[in-house]
Amino acid sequence: MGRGFKTRKIVLGDYGSYLKMDKGCFVVKDTEGKERKYPALEKDLGEITLAEGNVVTTGALVYCGLWCIDVVVTTRFGEPIAMLKNFIDDSYVTTRIGQYESLKNGKAQYLAKQMIIGKIEGQNILLNKYGLRPDHSVSPRINSLKETDLKTLRGKILHLEGMFGHACIHRRDFHPKKVIIGNKKAKRMFLKDEIASDLVDKLHDYFTRRVKIPRIRVGKRQELETLINEEAMLLGKYLRDERKEWVPRIAIP
Repeated sequence: MGRGFKTRKIVLGDYGSYLKMDKGCFVVKDTEGKERKYPALEKDLGEITLAEGNVVTTGALVYCGLWCIDVVVTTRFGEPIAMLKNFIDDSYVTTRIGQYESLKNGKAQYLAKQMIIGKIEGQNILLNKYGLRPDHSVSPRINSLKETDLKTLRGKILHLEGMFGHACIHRRDFHPKKVIIGNKKAKRMFLKDEIASDLVDKLHDYFTRRVKIPRIRVGKRQELETLINEEAMLLGKYLRDERKEWVPRIAIP
């Protein structure tokens, strides 16, 4: 049983927020006492994200189950840990089957190329935006790869992607941390807590910016996060053979 086009989200990302049900609406109350209301029957509402440090009533969770609204539980830094779904929602099952079948029917190879090409073209748009010279030579080379073995294809894609450019990361923003890998001790670099927290806040603000890409149902603009949700839904449709192709739409806020 599918859920239709549901791409809007409620996000409780900061500490101290409170989610409850009141008169047919989801009500989010923040630490300053301000309230935001979302009608439970809003057709586009498809997911609620709860980060640690927030509170939710069982009544709100029950309504999420009744109306097939997914609840994703995350860590403080946005890492998904668990999900609450309605028992009758089996869309993820057919999508998972489609993922397995894609390894044999060629869709996995197609998707591997499309994802990296979309990433590169997005970077080209950003370069263009700031008056820098984009590089359109890599995407056609990735698209022309004929390898059927996914591991071999991945290696060649990563090699071509590496030719496109490199990101700069400041070591001063990281600190070493000991981890255990198998039976061996090793050191890894992690963002400092205060910087990681600030990064999460800025990412959330970034994803709420609006872009000039029409929504599937109605509207000529949408939030970047809504666009990501729509693309995930279209990708699922491609895996379930409900679409003939999937070409990610690209936008830079």
